[in-house]
Amino acid sequence: MLRSSERRITVVLADDQRAIVDALTRLFAEQPDIELIGAGRNAEEALRLCVEHEPDVAVLDVRMPQGGGAVAAIEMRSRGLKTRVVALSAFDDKATRDHMMAAGAVSYVLKDRPVGELLEAIRQAAGRRSPGEDVAG
Repeated sequence: MLRSSERRITVVLADDQRAIVDALTRLFAEQPDIELIGAGRNAEEALRLCVEHEPDVAVLDVRMPQGGGAVAAIEMRSRGLKTRVVALSAFDDKATRDHMMAAGAVSYVLKDRPVGELLEAIRQAAGRRSPGEDVAG
């Protein structure tokens, strides 16, 4: 549960596979601390949504039309957006991972991994702990 002083993590999602967008939309709706504020299907739509809404986190498919996540991430940085990028990919090769990280992604999550890994990457990118996570001390 969110503390009264914390607002939800705002997220923009971009993936050219409708099934992925639909599944992640449902997943995010179940999270008390995450709010999906826009979804696109290519790099241009991702950039437009991020400029318009300035989300905390953008979950960007690495390979999608109009340059993929790297193009969107680079353009976001060049415009001074503070949105943190989480790369989402079906590709586990070093070159793709390195390219996305160099473009500004703060983490790289594979599509075939448990959904908890993506949720944790979003929370870490936003500087939050998981709901219910104990505070040490």
